[in-house]
Amino acid sequence: MPLMCLICRSRRLQERVAELEPLEERLASVGHEHGLKLLEKQEEQKQAEDVHLEVIRSLRAEIARLHKSEKDNDVTVARLKEEVTELNKRFRTEEAARRMLLAQSQELMQYKIEAERNRVRAQFTLTGTTYNTHSVSLSLS
Repeated sequence: MPLMCLICRSRRLQERVAELEPLEERLASVGHEHGLKLLEKQEEQKQAEDVHLEVIRSLRAEIARLHKSEKDNDVTVARLKEEVTELNKRFRTEEAARRMLLAQSQELMQYKIEAERNRVRAQFTLTGTTYNTHSVSLSLS
């Protein structure tokens, strides 16, 4: 190739290099900007993941607390069932005792009424007077 052609070609290449240098600088600048944006996005993603992990830990702790509370409630329910059963037994025993006392009290009352009627009958029999047994009133104190 002739020398002139080589010089022309060299000049065109130099011009082309001069045209491309700003583009190369711009490409480096854009690459750097995108690299910074990428790092920024990665940091945001890491922070979001950290928040997400903290929420998960918090929820797990809440679930564990609720399970413990549920177990505590089960224990409380079992204890209360036992107490109610015991109170029912005691109530039935006390109710039976009250019924027995009431029956004995009524029996004693009947005995006192009969004794008073017999006393009044005996008194009237001695005096020879007739009486109405239903009109006898008692002061049972």
